This record gives sequence, C-alpha cells and structure tokens, in this order.
Amino acid sequence: MDVEELCRPELSGRIPFPVTQIALDSSDNMSHDHPPLRPHSHMDAIPTHQSLAYLAFFAGRMDEKELVQNARATVVLRYRAAIRRYLGGWFQVADADDLAQEVFTRILDGNCGIWNARKDRFRAFLLRLVQKIGWEFIRMGRNKRALIREVPEVATEQSGGDAVEDPEWLSKYRISILDRAWGRLEVFQSETTDNAYFTALRLKVDSPESSSEELAAKLSESDGRTFTAEGYRQTLHRARTKYGRFVCADVRDSQPHPTRPAIEEELCDLELMDQVTGLLNDHDWEDILDLRE
Repeated sequence: MDVEELCRPELSGRIPFPVTQIALDSSDNMSHDHPPLRPHSHMDAIPTHQSLAYLAFFAGRMDEKELVQNARATVVLRYRAAIRRYLGGWFQVADADDLAQEVFTRILDGNCGIWNARKDRFRAFLLRLVQKIGWEFIRMGRNKRALIREVPEVATEQSGGDAVEDPEWLSKYRISILDRAWGRLEVFQSETTDNAYFTALRLKVDSPESSSEELAAKLSESDGRTFTAEGYRQTLHRARTKYGRFVCADVRDSQPHPTRPAIEEELCDLELMDQVTGLLNDHDWEDILDLRE
C-alpha cells in the first residue's frame, strides 16, 4: 500500500503502521461550507475513557505501543489540514509542504516535546510545535522563497496555553473541526439505511431562508422518498443533534481526561458552542464521554 493509499480519508484510524509520510495536497482550499469527505476515525481498539490525545502523548510509558502508534497517526490525519493551511499562511507552497511533513514526522515519532496538559490546551501544544519547526526552518536558511507574512514568535512551554494562540491558527483549527463533523455526518448517512441527515442539514445551510415546505420538496427530489414539511423538520433536528455530537466528540479527543465541563469550556473558547447549544441531552453526553460517538 503506497502513501496515497494510506492517506485515503476512509482509512483514517484503520491504517497499517508505521506511517513514514503523509500525502499533501498543495492546492488545499477546503472550506467548512462545502467540505470534502471527512470520515471519522474508528478507534475501536482504544479503551474507554482513554482519549486520542491521552494515548498519543501520555501512554508511551505503558505497554501500548500499537495503540500509541494508532493514536499518533490519527492525530496527523485529523489535524493535517489545519497544520498545512496554517503553514501556508507563512510560507510558499514548496516550503509549507516540507514543513508540514516535518511536523507530521515528529508527531509520528513522538519527537514533539512535552505536553503539560495542566497548563496547555492541546491546540496550544500543537501550535507550539508548528511554530518551533517553522522558526528552525527559517534560522537554518532552508526556506526557498520569501515569506508570505511574518512568522509569530515561538510559544514557550512556560508561557501557558491560551496566551500564545495565534488567531490564524485558531481559525484553521476551528475549520478543521467543522470539516470533520460534516464529513462524519456524510459518512453516517451513506452507511445508514434510510438516512438523509447530511442532505437535510446541507440544504438548510445552503438555503437558510427557504421554508420547510420548499426544503422538504428538495430533499424528496434528492433522496427519492417523499418528505412532508414536518418530516423534514424532524430529520433536520436529528441531523443537527448528530452533527453536534460529532463536534463534541472531536473536541473530546483533544482532552487528556475528558469531562463535560472541559469539553464545553473548549467549545466556548473555540466559538463553537452555538453548534451544540440546546441539542444534546444527558444521554448524548454519556455516549460522547464513553467514546461511543
């Protein structure tokens, strides 16, 4: 299986190891409005209550080598778009590609520094790694072309998490979460019988001013089944709930020890709370926290 095959999105979380390179699309212009397919990572082998972030960066002292490799590769596959977009804001295409590959390699090898989860959010830890590698690249004179914009100062491990955030990074990180939630919803629809969640929500996002009757007609035409206005509204509500669960599950995976308050705090900081407000009940949260989502 070659690198391109390894990086097919539907293999995310189910890829053989070790992975030595992650393929990049230099023309990366993804948008959370019209996202590409972003299937979720199947983490069936990961024990309950051990999040992706925990296994990738804390479980190395335990006899869990295969799980650690799986988790690190999933981190790369999950955040590669945000990393590449962010680096593309500093560097020309060729340099950004080289730097992104270096970031991915260090994550896969576990050579990315120490994450102090008591002080740092996961996104700040990841940002520090990207900034550090970017500055190393510049100081060694390896950049082949002029910078697109000035590179932010490197975040230090002593400076805490949120204070070092770059708004550009926060934007790319947020978009990557939304991309994956859309992609998971699309895959969920394709793998579930009589499911039109993705299409129903896509129609509403694309035509927010349209009535339920109009959207029901469009959904009926697309799906091949007949939807009434009430049927469309019910499908839309379920779609929004499922989408909100996917967003929360993504944020959960960045927490070393996930709790509902920690997830909600991160959602607020990322300005994503509006994606889940009023949609999730206690049963939804139980599923999210037990890694059943």
